[in-house]
Amino acid sequence: MPAATSVATPSAIPSPADLKAAMASDSNSKIDVSSLFVADKAASDAAAASLIGIAQNEGPAAVHASGFAQAAIKALQDKKSPAVRESAPNAVKTIVDKGAIKSLEPVFVSSGLYAALLETFADKMPAVRTAAVAAVKAYVSAMNPWATTTVMPELLKQIKSAGKWQIKTGALAVLDQLVSSAPQQTARLMPDIVPVLSEAIWDTKADVKKAARETLTKACNLVSNKDIERFIPALISALINPVEEVPSTIMLLSATTFVSEVDSPTLSLMVPLLSRGLNEKLTATKRKVAV
Repeated sequence: MPAATSVATPSAIPSPADLKAAMASDSNSKIDVSSLFVADKAASDAAAASLIGIAQNEGPAAVHASGFAQAAIKALQDKKSPAVRESAPNAVKTIVDKGAIKSLEPVFVSSGLYAALLETFADKMPAVRTAAVAAVKAYVSAMNPWATTTVMPELLKQIKSAGKWQIKTGALAVLDQLVSSAPQQTARLMPDIVPVLSEAIWDTKADVKKAARETLTKACNLVSNKDIERFIPALISALINPVEEVPSTIMLLSATTFVSEVDSPTLSLMVPLLSRGLNEKLTATKRKVAV
């Protein structure tokens, strides 16, 4: 008689959910993320090195399972310790600088960490504010440029309606970084950007007004239409000084023969001028706008 052969029962085979839970448990056991957010810099740096190592070996799932984003948000909300608040953006920047950003990207926005960092731009302590702005600028500089569409809405929201001017200037600094590191993707979003900056250049706070005008100039340089490239300074000037500049700028544009395709970034720069021109008193100006 042949020997009996043992056969594994279906119940002995782990399900995908069991495997995922086991992986999460294993990742959690490797690092205590709370060690990242302490005043002791040596301990924080050691914890960051451990998290980065896990992130590079195991990917985004490990960072998500570790609870890093939630722990960082909690640290940012620590009202008693500026050092703890500063440790959160420093940890984000360390992850980015060490090349583990791909493991952070899937949770950076959806977890609320991005929004929490933007709010920290107005922290009472200058060092914390500076660290938060540096962390977000580092992130947007290193992220996949096509993720620009995921970070832009909250950025523009803060520029437009933040209650504290430091958040607005910090958000404008981040937008400057996007213009530099993701020009193609930022140019596609000019129809959303220009209206917000057109309002921000009239902000009551001088610091915001100055930063917005500088950002508007940089962003408008992303418009690549050959027909209006030489008029971009005049278009920007018309947005900043509408009463004095709108009629003369419309005169310049009316003498232009448009050959290149007029895309949405180009229209985003021209429409505010044309809308203003339709409200001018002179019929001649309105006629040129219509043409």
